[in-house]
Amino acid sequence: MCGHRICRSAWSRLEKAQRPIIGKEGCSMMRVLDDVAHLPSTVPLFVFGAGQGGHLVVRAIRRRPQMRIEAVIDTYKRGEVNGIPVITPAEFFERAKPDTPVVIASMYMDEIKLQLAAHGVRNLYNLYPFVRNQLAEARYRRDRLRAALILTATVAAAWFLAA
Repeated sequence: MCGHRICRSAWSRLEKAQRPIIGKEGCSMMRVLDDVAHLPSTVPLFVFGAGQGGHLVVRAIRRRPQMRIEAVIDTYKRGEVNGIPVITPAEFFERAKPDTPVVIASMYMDEIKLQLAAHGVRNLYNLYPFVRNQLAEARYRRDRLRAALILTATVAAAWFLAA
């Protein structure tokens, strides 16, 4: 696939992710972000996803003292994520207003977006690009460390055998 097609394909996915969807209380738009700095800091946030992505997003938001997380929403997990309570979608929908900001930290963003829109929640932020970048950086650092350890062991073995 040539570079032009890749760019066009990526742009098409981005446009699809930001396309308005219609819920029972009007139009909903999901903004795609690659950094938590662009999230609203004046209202409490809800993070949808208690998996690895949710943990990354919660940690990043908690580093910003002006931002506050009300709860983490997850369909299957319970308990806490870094001290933040995990609630079910049903519990969230009981207390959510249409303008409640929800940060999606899951690869299932399309399904989550439809579920939230069906309940009238329309203030959505897709932070999965941030999650993907963080995971890629962690893999890169891990691979570099592994390569350095292998190189060190190889040099030590060569030095030992030469002696």
